[in-house]
Amino acid sequence: MGKKAEGKKLSKKEIKKVVNDARQVFNDNKMKEVAKVKPKNYLLEDHYRFVEHRMYIVKEFIYGFLMGLVFGMIMFGILFNLNL
Repeated sequence: MGKKAEGKKLSKKEIKKVVNDARQVFNDNKMKEVAKVKPKNYLLEDHYRFVEHRMYIVKEFIYGFLMGLVFGMIMFGILFNLNL
């Protein structure tokens, strides 16, 4: 059996340096993983997705308004028929 390895105690400055280096490596690896997932033209795709979303909101509002008008007229007609 060999000698027991004795480690020296690290100062606060050295501990901070080790922690910061580990954080930097972690963040670099995280950015590499994100870059693998996103396509190269992700900004354009996000822009088009936003435009489509806005158009969908307008269409949904118009359809909802028209359907509300139709159902409201039906209910209005039912109420008038009941009161006659």
